[in-house]
Amino acid sequence: MGSLLTQQNIRTLLLITCTVTYMLVGAAVFGALEYDHDQLERKKYLQIYRRLQRDYNISRADMSELAKYLHKKKHVEYALEPWSFAGSVYFTAVTITTIGYGHSVPRTIHGKLFCICYAIIGVPLNLTMFQAIGERMGVLLSYSIKKLKACLGMKNTEVSLVQLVAVGLVLWIVALCAGAALFARYEAWDFFTSLYYFFVTLTTIGFGDLVALQEVNHERTRDKKTMYIALTMCMIYVGLTIASSVINLLVLRLMELQQPKKKRHKLSVQPGPRCNHCQNGKLLKVDTNEDSGIEANQSVMILKNFEDELSFTSYRQLHQKRKSI
Repeated sequence: MGSLLTQQNIRTLLLITCTVTYMLVGAAVFGALEYDHDQLERKKYLQIYRRLQRDYNISRADMSELAKYLHKKKHVEYALEPWSFAGSVYFTAVTITTIGYGHSVPRTIHGKLFCICYAIIGVPLNLTMFQAIGERMGVLLSYSIKKLKACLGMKNTEVSLVQLVAVGLVLWIVALCAGAALFARYEAWDFFTSLYYFFVTLTTIGFGDLVALQEVNHERTRDKKTMYIALTMCMIYVGLTIASSVINLLVLRLMELQQPKKKRHKLSVQPGPRCNHCQNGKLLKVDTNEDSGIEANQSVMILKNFEDELSFTSYRQLHQKRKSI
């Protein structure tokens, strides 16, 4: 029983409890905000449905066929044909990025089968790419902040994880606003609607209530459709790259906060040969936690490797430094 009540297990249970509580609180808030409006919409469309049946003597089966026709008619008049080459590129992009708007889906058996096989390879490949790019962006941000501090004459040019998260969030907000301005310019949306759409896209939630490139004969997209498609793809991928970097930094920060504060003591400095750390005037600290030698926490290792990489020290130098210790 005592082995089950370790600090790591307790923290995991607390994290699960917080997540479930957060979901329940969110459900209560969304229900309070949206329930009345949804009931009014249901009542309105039910009245329209009954009026059409009464005035035109339309059966339920005919009403279902009419609804399918209107849905297909909207697909026919899309500004971007779903299964043209450009439309297919757009579909593959929202598939492997796990956005999944649902505006166009494969209807044939062969298409559905290929979609399964394609996503099995494409989703992990795409996520790995964004993970790698996000890490590179974290290193670049650290280097840029360090140089900026040096240019401003600051004595301490070290970059903390909190500073990286703050700068990353600022860049993400800038990307969100730039994308919202683009979609507000070319789509029939206001700025807030465009901001909502782009946020849902960059977080890969992809509700599908709003999808770009679907407006019917929009005067701003009709003459510049190719350019707008290219801009849309670029904005989505650039935004996803920044979002991936920010999410990586946030996860690392949360993992850092999750770690318990361990008791440490200083080693006495004895005469004789010293390692690189001692020669630089830095005393090593030894962890006195008994479990630390037995259970290596993976999140600590990831955070340590990431912080070592942010210092722009090569892996060979890191290996030699640890060997010397």
